Amino acid sequence: ELQQLSQQEANASFFSALSQVNKQSSQKSQQYRDWAQSLEQQAMQQIKPKNPEAKASGIMIFASLGMPETTLKQLMQQASDFNVPMVIRGLWKNDFAATVNKVQSLILSENGDTILGGVEINPVWFKQFNIKQVPAFVAINKGQCIGDPPCDAANFDVVYGNVSLYNALETIANKGAYPEIARAVLSSR
Repeated sequence: ELQQLSQQEANASFFSALSQVNKQSSQKSQQYRDWAQSLEQQAMQQIKPKNPEAKASGIMIFASLGMPETTLKQLMQQASDFNVPMVIRGLWKNDFAATVNKVQSLILSENGDTILGGVEINPVWFKQFNIKQVPAFVAINKGQCIGDPPCDAANFDVVYGNVSLYNALETIANKGAYPEIARAVLSSR
């Protein structure tokens, strides 16, 4: 009986200590997550374009390499056809080599030809136009949206959704605040 009582006390003490360690680990884990998010936000605020003279203009497609491959290939082909840039926020799996491999796999068309164009990595433009979901198609008012983000939403049109570039251009041309930008791209093809 004494041995059993001693064992119960030891178990209770062990589980109490384990519970305390678990709480501390959970708290530390949350602190590290908060710290990492804070660092990410600070880094994103300090990001400057590699080429500060490059300005967002005309029509742009915002996408993610995490989108379905078929959708990405179609958008890349359409971007090439209309000579419109495709922009992604960052690296695929936070790895430059993986990003290069992913893009290379996407630029080969089904008949083996290479899709001209490519992908630009520009987190600043995502911030500039407050892009939170993809795909997004943006038409920028000429001479606007220059300088530090964000751009005033009155200076650009945006269409969200899994639509073709052509459909997005048609929507902007018919319902947007800057239809002439979309019409110019549509007529250039």
